[in-house]
Amino acid sequence: MASTGKDRPGRVYQFPRHPESNKRLTRALNRREAPDENGAAQDRGSEVIMLSKVRGEIGYLGLADWWLSEFTETEQAYIESIYQPLGTTPGNPHPLTQGNVSYIGLTPTQLLWCLASWFKKAQDRHLARRILAKAEQESGQEKDVVTLHFFWELKREVYYADRDSFPDALETAIQACTQQIAIAPQVAEAMHHNYSHSAFPKHGGYQLLTKIYQDRGQYDEAINLAKEAKEQGWAGDWDQLISQCRKAMGRTK
Repeated sequence: MASTGKDRPGRVYQFPRHPESNKRLTRALNRREAPDENGAAQDRGSEVIMLSKVRGEIGYLGLADWWLSEFTETEQAYIESIYQPLGTTPGNPHPLTQGNVSYIGLTPTQLLWCLASWFKKAQDRHLARRILAKAEQESGQEKDVVTLHFFWELKREVYYADRDSFPDALETAIQACTQQIAIAPQVAEAMHHNYSHSAFPKHGGYQLLTKIYQDRGQYDEAINLAKEAKEQGWAGDWDQLISQCRKAMGRTK
């Protein structure tokens, strides 16, 4: 879903800053102007200038402070060289931080989820994880349940891909599955308006977690999840999985 330009929401570029970004910028500046441990006000003029220069999608959505503090200049340049969403023009090859924006039709969670989806290759996933961490931080304000569904889907995918590379990656992927499954009924209801029954998509959380349970010999858990997924209408070979688990349970008795 998140790997192609046509799947990502579009953008319209023009002039002013989003009202929420003004609030975030003010909070960021207040943090930077706090007195140091000796009671002297810190000179943060250069940082204020840097914040004000970050425009584009990041600036519009009030994410400039995070962008500047999370990534080095080298990382920022690399991210912008990779991120080339549909609608990017020669006149503004870096829509993430350049260009005046009046409307992009994206929430912070949506933008960050879309951005992270460009960094799923093995050498880039360290960037995806950091972007997803910010997306999760912003997700508490996200009202669109389908956006949350695809956010958890991408987090599951990114962390599961690194399950053999660093500690806790598998457990983090499982947690993402659990979070995605928790909102599955609401997402299914929303998606039924956009898909016919025959074209209803697969659910990555159900798919992966049933597989993990099956591999671990937790057949009751796998069967229960498969029944849930089937009842909600998610595509998959649920009857076959249930049959396999029941046969395996018979062999283990």
